[in-house]
Amino acid sequence: MPQERVLLLNPNLMKPVVTPIALDYLGWVLKKNGYDVDLIDLSFSSDIDKALEQYFNIDFPVAVGITVRNMDDAYYLR
Repeated sequence: MPQERVLLLNPNLMKPVVTPIALDYLGWVLKKNGYDVDLIDLSFSSDIDKALEQYFNIDFPVAVGITVRNMDDAYYLR
């Protein structure tokens, strides 16, 4: 029986790229509990619509987790 799949999505487009550590934590817990976990990090995508379309044409996750963070890029020189 195939495992259920969960998609974790980072929609943050700010530069410099800041790693979405919350998705790492959540992904670890999901894997530990038997889920297959995919990650789409849109901060590296030049075409967001295409990236999402390509994913959903192939995979059908039971849930999508989207990270939300404030607009501060945590870069002290800004």
